[in-house]
Order: sequence, then C-alpha cells, then structure tokens
Amino acid sequence: FSVITYFAIEKPLRFGKRFRRAKTVGLVAAMLAVGIFGYFVAEKKGLNAEKVIAGRTIDGGWSEWARKKYGLQNSWKEYGGEKPLAADSFFVDCNSEKTVALVGDSHAQQYFPAMARANRENGVNTLLFAEPGAPMVLDGEQYLLRYHKNADRRAHYRSDYRGIFDFLANRQDVRKVFLSITKLPANDIRYMQNTVDFLTAAGKEVYVLMDNPSFDFNPTDYLSRAPTGFLFPAKKMPVVPRAEIEKRMSAYLKIMAEIKGATLLESLDIFCPQGQNLWFDGNGDLLYFDSNHLSLAGGEYRVQKQLAKYLKFPAEE
Repeated sequence: FSVITYFAIEKPLRFGKRFRRAKTVGLVAAMLAVGIFGYFVAEKKGLNAEKVIAGRTIDGGWSEWARKKYGLQNSWKEYGGEKPLAADSFFVDCNSEKTVALVGDSHAQQYFPAMARANRENGVNTLLFAEPGAPMVLDGEQYLLRYHKNADRRAHYRSDYRGIFDFLANRQDVRKVFLSITKLPANDIRYMQNTVDFLTAAGKEVYVLMDNPSFDFNPTDYLSRAPTGFLFPAKKMPVVPRAEIEKRMSAYLKIMAEIKGATLLESLDIFCPQGQNLWFDGNGDLLYFDSNHLSLAGGEYRVQKQLAKYLKFPAEE
C-alpha cells in the first residue's frame, strides 16, 4: 500500500510541479469538508441520530429543548413565588381555574411536555415538581438524609417534600395529581400510601404512573449511525420478553399493586403490547432515551395511548 500511495498520491501531489495552486486549494477544501462532516456527525451523535434527538428528554437540560419543541413557558414565579419548591418547578399557565400536577423524579419529566400540551389543548394548567433521582413522597428526603451513605449525594436532595405536598393540598386549582415515583425509600409502601392518603384527604384525584420498562443496555446503541452494508452491518434491536421485564420489576410492581385510594396506571400493556418490549412508535421514533428513561416520543406515546383520557375533566366542572 505504501508503494501505491507514493506513486498515486504523494508523488503527483507533493512533488508534481503542475497545478500547484489548484492542488493546494483542493486539499484545503477537502480538509474543510472532512472537518465539517465530522463536526456534523458528532453534533448529531450519528447520521441517523434524529431518531433519538426527536425524542430528547433530559440530556442535561431537558426543559430548554422541550420549551422550543412544545412552546412551553415557565410561569412558576407568578404562580408559586420566587423560590422553586423542587429542583424542577415548572408551571404552564393556561388562565384556567383547573390545574393538573405531575410529581416525581426524572421519570416524571419525561411525560411533562406531552401532558402540558394535552392540557393546553383542554384549556387546563399544568404543574411539575420533579427531583431527579429522588423519591418524591412525603418525608422521602428525611429518609435519604439519614440513610444515604454518600454525603455529596445527600446534599443533592435539598427539596422540602412535605412543603411540596402542603402546597398542592392548599391550592384549590390543583384538582388532579399524577405521581411518577420510581424509587421508594427502603421499598416501603408506607411512604407511597401516606402520600396518596394525604392528597386524597385534601380532595385531590390521585393517579399513580407505573414505571416504564428499564434495561441493562442502552437502546440507542442499536440505532444505525453509519451507512449500512457489508462493512457496517446494522444491529437488530433485542427482543425483550414481557415476562423478563416483569421479573426485573417484580418488587416494584408488588408494592405498587398494594396502593389504595389512587388510580394505578399500568405501563406494561402500553410498552409490551405483544408480549415483548416495543421499541418504536408509529413514526419510527425510538421510545427510549437511554436504558431507563423514555424519549419525548416515548412520553408522547404513553400520553396519547393512555394518559390523555385521565387528563380531561367532565364538561360540567
């Protein structure tokens, strides 16, 4: 190869005396083209990464990206005051006397844009309280402060969760509360049940969003990010049976099934409709952002397939 390279490339380009200016311009142009193409691929995270980006949720700053896509404006300061009650306190104001609240961790964030848009179409406000990586239940932060071993991680859980639920209980406009809780302190149902009881005693309709499936791999790794063919064979999405997902989620599902006083919104019928995990929606967009979070497309999919009817209020209200 070195001999071929010398005679075919290096000798005519480097030592050839003809068309020196044209060769220089051509080489510079080729370098720029390669550089621009490489930057484009890196920014897109692959040639076909629009299947992921079309559903981006929480990549370090989900709200900024989602605001542009869904046209969301945060009116929290006008609604709740200068100080956010949770790490992510977001209020979409539709000038309504009715508000739907969504409370939870990062798995609540993945549904918020689609829920806010659906509520906006219904003329209803939407409120989000989210603390990524934390159990947003009554006294959940006290458990974490006492038992979490990592001091830096303990400092991350700074929200006053009881203050959040007191706020919800005292707001007359908050009619429905959706809880998306993926981590329960010590897998103790009492935290969740106490939260549901507190909200129902305040006259709220409470809905519990059962968590979406999670995996030990990142589904986005199976998207084709280069031209496919003999040299770049496309990976096939793994088949994950529903039974395997149920086994993985067994402890969580058992706890959630015991909750009383709330409407439990099951997830596996949505994401495992044919006895195995569903990867793409009808538009071909990936439903997952990573191993355990849905993409915005995934959040939209569940809202349309399941949650939309629970967001609506009777006409007479």
